[in-house]
Amino acid sequence: MQEQSRTNKAARQKQHYNHSSGSKSFLQRQYELAERRGQRVDRVELFRETHVRAGTFVSQAAEDAHNQMLKLQSQPTPEGSQPLSEDEICDQVLGRRPGYSKGLGWGPKPKAHRTASASSSSTSSSQST
Repeated sequence: MQEQSRTNKAARQKQHYNHSSGSKSFLQRQYELAERRGQRVDRVELFRETHVRAGTFVSQAAEDAHNQMLKLQSQPTPEGSQPLSEDEICDQVLGRRPGYSKGLGWGPKPKAHRTASASSSSTSSSQST
């Protein structure tokens, strides 16, 4: 029991900031926000919603991370290149662990929308087998 307590204490000290969602999962908060607003909530906005309490960020580290995400979102993209997706921005700012997506927890990451050429090539290859 005491060893578990020491392990948990060490893990909590490694965290840069806490969220303000209580016991609700991030996916539950994302769903509730989308229902309330009537539109999809992206991961950058979800981060803001889950790390603000009483109108201010829970810590300076959380505010810095959110500002960095906004900065990456607003960066102009070079001619002919794609802008960073919200997943790429969050992975770049928050870091990424294999099989774990910060803000979404364990499990598979939602698939990004495929382009028409990518889906047609996968369809043609599956039909030829």
